[in-house]
Amino acid sequence: MWSDEGDDVALRGVGVLVDPSEGRYGRASAGAMDEMAKTDTIKTDTVLPRLTAFPVVAADPADGRSKLCGSRCCACAAITFPPASVCSACGSEDVAPAALSETGTLYTYSVLHVGARGWPAPYVLGYVDLPEGVRVFSHIDAPADALRIDMPVTLQVRAPIRNPEGQEVLAFTFRPVAGSAHA
Repeated sequence: MWSDEGDDVALRGVGVLVDPSEGRYGRASAGAMDEMAKTDTIKTDTVLPRLTAFPVVAADPADGRSKLCGSRCCACAAITFPPASVCSACGSEDVAPAALSETGTLYTYSVLHVGARGWPAPYVLGYVDLPEGVRVFSHIDAPADALRIDMPVTLQVRAPIRNPEGQEVLAFTFRPVAGSAHA
């Protein structure tokens, strides 16, 4: 059931388990999670993961602007995005929401010529480094010929969309800061 290294499996089949008798963390394999889902009871030596209540995009109380929301560990001050209920640096469950910067630096990007359902191709995906030390995977709202590595980009919160289950989902992208386009 335990896998300290964790198996690369579909997201629905990965869970973080805690073994209180040994005080250790690990990832359960897809088979272990599926087996636990079949029963009405949970073994007393495991605790199912808690999903964070922090949204990924939220209004910053300081200025009311919509920003990305990560989590900050109250024990070691590590910042995580997307937000997590357990600190990946020290394992503490004492985490709080943390508003992240609206600007960052484009680390890398790629043009996708075959689009996922609902996304017209081609489109650009990339990683953006934020000043807080987190790297965000995001759509990049610009043509590839207007981009360059290490250019400044800024957050754009898009209008809510509905997912296949009918839930409203806030989407975000990054776009080049005005005047920073490739020369």
